[in-house]
Amino acid sequence: MANLRPILYGRWASSCSWRVRNALEFKGIQYESRHVLIDQQQSTQFLSINPSGQVPVFIHGRQILTESMAIIEFLEEEYPMTPKLLGGDSYQRAVIRALCLNLIAGIQPLQNIATVRFINENGGDSHKFADFFIRKGLGLLERRLSQTAGQFCVGDRISLADVCLIPQLFNAKKKFNMDLSEFKLINEINDNLSEVPAFQRAHALSQPDAPSQVKVKEQSL
Repeated sequence: MANLRPILYGRWASSCSWRVRNALEFKGIQYESRHVLIDQQQSTQFLSINPSGQVPVFIHGRQILTESMAIIEFLEEEYPMTPKLLGGDSYQRAVIRALCLNLIAGIQPLQNIATVRFINENGGDSHKFADFFIRKGLGLLERRLSQTAGQFCVGDRISLADVCLIPQLFNAKKKFNMDLSEFKLINEINDNLSEVPAFQRAHALSQPDAPSQVKVKEQSL
C-alpha cells in the first residue's frame, strides 16, 4: 500500500523546519520526516523538489508546499478538526500574526546561515551583528507580549506565535551563545512551552539528524 502520510523535508536546527514540526506535532498529524543536510540542499535531486534549495518542503499527496508559514496555514485549513494555531476572532488572529512577523521577519533573516556567511566572508563580525538584531527584536517582542501574554504568547492558549518563538530562542542561545536572561516574560513563556509534549517531540535535539555531540553537550549542562 502506498504511503499516504505527508512528508516533511527538513533539518534538525532549521528554524523554519522546526516551526512546521511544532505545528504537525501540536495538531497530531502523522507525517514522515526526511532529513536534509545543508550540502544536499543544492543537489539536483532536492532542487527538483524545491528550486530554491531551502527547507522545509512539505509533500501532501501530489502537492508540494514550501515556506514554513504557508505550510502551517495550509495545515490550519486542510485539517480543520485539529487544534487551532490561529484561533480567536479576526483581531486576535491579527495579533498572533504580528507577533509571528516580529520573529520570522524582524529577527530570523538577520541571523540565518546565508546572512552569517556573507558577513564573515566580507570581514564583518557576524556574532556582533546577530546579537544586536536578536536583542533588538526580542526587546520589541517582550514589550508586545506584556500586552498579550498569559501562560503563552497570546493568553493561555497555544498559538502560531508560540510555534515561532521556540526555535528562535534556541538558536539565539546555542548558535550565538547569547545570554537572554533579561527577557523575563519571553523566558517564562518558553519554559511553559518546554513542558508541552508535542513541542518536546518536535525539538531540534529530539531529531535523529541532530549531531550526537550536540545532544551530549546539552544533556551535560
